Amino acid sequence: ALNKRSIGIEIASEGALIKNKDTLYCFGVISQRTTWNKPFVDLGKVWRSYQYFDPYDEPQLAAVIELVQHLKEKYHIQNRFPNNIIPNLSNYNYDPKYLDHVGICGHAYLRSDKSDVHPLFPWEKLL
Repeated sequence: ALNKRSIGIEIASEGALIKNKDTLYCFGVISQRTTWNKPFVDLGKVWRSYQYFDPYDEPQLAAVIELVQHLKEKYHIQNRFPNNIIPNLSNYNYDPKYLDHVGICGHAYLRSDKSDVHPLFPWEKLL
C-alpha cells in the first residue's frame, strides 16, 4: 500500500561496506575486484550489521535536494506537509508505525532489512 502512495528516490551508492582485517570491500563480497580505496563513512558503531558506508557526495546531494523540491512543488506537497520528516532521526530504527508516515523518510525506516540511507545522511541539508 505504501508503494502506491509514495515516490521512491534511489541514490546511487555502493552502500554498506564490509571490513576484513584492515581492508574494506563493497558489494558484500570479499575479493580483489571489490576492494574499496575511496573515502568512506565510519558510523563509529555497528548498525544493521555494518559500520562503514560509501558517503554521498555533494553533486548527489544537490541533485536529490533539487528533485525533492521539484516533486514538492509539482504535487503540492510543500503546502500540505512542509518538511515533514520522520521524527527522532537519531533513533534511525525501523518501526511499523512509520508505514503510516506522511512526508519524507528513508528506506531504512520502512524496512528492517535495508540500510539506505545510512544514519549519517544529511537530513538537515535536504530540508
